[in-house]
Amino acid sequence: NELKAIYGAAVEGRVSDLFIRKGYVQPAQVNHETLDVILTTDDSQITTDDLVADIIDLTQQNGGNAHFIGADHFPEDHNLLVITRY
Repeated sequence: NELKAIYGAAVEGRVSDLFIRKGYVQPAQVNHETLDVILTTDDSQITTDDLVADIIDLTQQNGGNAHFIGADHFPEDHNLLVITRY
């Protein structure tokens, strides 16, 4: 899953630049030990109200940059794009 890979890279400090479609919010169930991410809208399963905010925080804490892009300039089938380092 794409979000799992991006979340893992953010946790490991490998995200140099994160591009986010403005307004994108994604509730999820996250296992912080295994870095498993399950997208859900079931309130009883949600461990984070917004995985995107978590990824932004991790990226910035590790020296990366977050860029918000208008939906009209973002690829139609994507909400997040990432440039990783090393």
